[in-house]
Amino acid sequence: MGRLPAITIEAADLPEDVLALFDPYLLDLGGTDGDPAAGDPIQYDDLRIEHDQGVVGIVVYNRAILLFATDSEAVRQNSPGVLPARCIPRGCRDA
Repeated sequence: MGRLPAITIEAADLPEDVLALFDPYLLDLGGTDGDPAAGDPIQYDDLRIEHDQGVVGIVVYNRAILLFATDSEAVRQNSPGVLPARCIPRGCRDA
């Protein structure tokens, strides 16, 4: 099975409204989360942030499963668009 091409976006190419969303807290989240054996097929997210102080890598396996299995603010913050905020982490509640 082939690899998907990497998508690289330089900071200078990002619109100002996207840069305004940047949270320095994200740089503290480097590491690996999730269980690669938790789902089939596997879901794999790999984010690499290069900045003036170095490189931060964030790898998350089976993010959707991880959202339901953990009460982690870091996981919720890095999973926008997967589920509405009211559905995380223990199932949907009335809005």
